[in-house]
Amino acid sequence: MSRLLQAGFLRIRKNHIFIGGLILTFLFPAAVIINHRIETAQYGASSPLDNFLFVGPISISIILAVLCSLFVGTEYSDGTIRNKLVVGHTRTGIYFSHFLLCAFAAALMYLLTLLSAFAFGMPLLGLPMMQFPSLLLYFASGLLLCIAYAALFNMISMLCASKSRANIICILTAFFLLIIGFILLQSLNAPKTIQIAELSVNGEIVVDEVANPQYLTGMKREVYQFFYELLPGGQALQLANLEIIHPFRVIMLSLSVTVLTNAVGSFFFNRKDLK
Repeated sequence: MSRLLQAGFLRIRKNHIFIGGLILTFLFPAAVIINHRIETAQYGASSPLDNFLFVGPISISIILAVLCSLFVGTEYSDGTIRNKLVVGHTRTGIYFSHFLLCAFAAALMYLLTLLSAFAFGMPLLGLPMMQFPSLLLYFASGLLLCIAYAALFNMISMLCASKSRANIICILTAFFLLIIGFILLQSLNAPKTIQIAELSVNGEIVVDEVANPQYLTGMKREVYQFFYELLPGGQALQLANLEIIHPFRVIMLSLSVTVLTNAVGSFFFNRKDLK
């Protein structure tokens, strides 16, 4: 696999999408912080740097969807994967070499978002207020989340021989996971009670506070919370909002997603007809 990785690193470092993705991931936190600083100057109520340290995975998920699908898809369209098999490389080695390249890209993009957040955030917003152990847990959660995204998009790209089809599926998957994350977040944040305005018999408007039928309780809330922590889109929102309740569980779930997608992808790729 070492020769596959060497050749892959030579390809990816010259890839324009990879280079453009690095630039975009670096600029995204900077743009968010600068925009917040402008709004603060106009309206006040500044937020600490902590609120912007981990916004990167949201943009990384979409950029990775494009990069992984096109990078792997190009090898299909150029016949490179078949050539690798002809010269004696195993399907498992080919699959995991692509995963490691995608994971490398994901990790590098993630580190660039943090570098950008610190470089632009500290002069504008000051030092982060989060304690170091919490900062370390959030860092690990974000890194493993990006690697889980890389595993997912690599699996889709390796199992879909059409570059354009893989690109569409990966991008739609990235947005779908974020949308599902927003839906789960909205459901979990529903208030226990809501206010209802009613017209009394004497013509006055009376506001009553009643139980919210949309508020999740019991097992249903546990299920929603589990999927909110399991799905990469939910994890990305938790990181961005600094709302990770169970950091060790989130880390283990990201590892589980990575292992499972690689196992499933490798299994089916070994049985795929590469005509």
